[in-house]
Amino acid sequence: MKFTYYEFPVNVSPSSQNKKLLYRPIVPIIFIGKKKIIGYEALIDSGSDFNVFDAGIADVLGVNLTSGHKRQILGIGAQKLKGYEHIIDIRVAGKKYETKIIFSRHIPPNSYGILGQQGFFDNFEVKFDYRKKYIEVI
Repeated sequence: MKFTYYEFPVNVSPSSQNKKLLYRPIVPIIFIGKKKIIGYEALIDSGSDFNVFDAGIADVLGVNLTSGHKRQILGIGAQKLKGYEHIIDIRVAGKKYETKIIFSRHIPPNSYGILGQQGFFDNFEVKFDYRKKYIEVI
C-alpha cells in the first residue's frame, strides 16, 4: 500500500516569514483494543529500534500501563525514556497483527507515534521514495 509523505511548512529562520516544506513518512494506523478501536498517525522511523507511543493511547484502550514490562530506551542524544511494553493488535496498510508497543508518559501528547525496527519493519517490506514523496508498505 502506498502513502504520500506529509508536508510540514516550517520557517527558514526564527525571524523570517519565508517557509520551506519538510516531508515526513507518516502513515495512519489503527489500535485494536478489547473494547475500543483508535485511529492514530505514526512516523515510520528506520532509526528507531521499537514502536513507541504516548501512554494516553494505553489509557483509552483500557490497558493498565504499569502492568507491562518496564523498559528504558534511549532517544535522540541518548535521552533516557521510561515506558512499559505491551502486546497490542494494530492494523497498518490493511494488515492486522499483534506487536510490541512501548507506551510512555514522556512522549508529548498529540505527537506522532513511532513505528520502528522491532514490531514494524520486521513485519513489512518498506520502500521510501523521497524524490516522489511516497512510502510503500508491503
